[in-house]
Amino acid sequence: MLFEMKNILKNGIIPLIIIVFALQSCTQELDQVNPNALTNESFWTNTGDLNSGLNAVYASLRNENILGIL
Repeated sequence: MLFEMKNILKNGIIPLIIIVFALQSCTQELDQVNPNALTNESFWTNTGDLNSGLNAVYASLRNENILGIL
């Protein structure tokens, strides 16, 4: 009976506890916001931004390799 209890602890509970603690240790570092990223509120502020966005869309449509047109 003692051997079975040691076997359960060694093969079942201890690895499970280690995995739970390892997965919970990095959550704060992964949830950070990139301060250099552009958001919709900070980029689309005037008509110049609209023109640059439209130019980027039209430039990608002119590239034949993107659409796969021969």
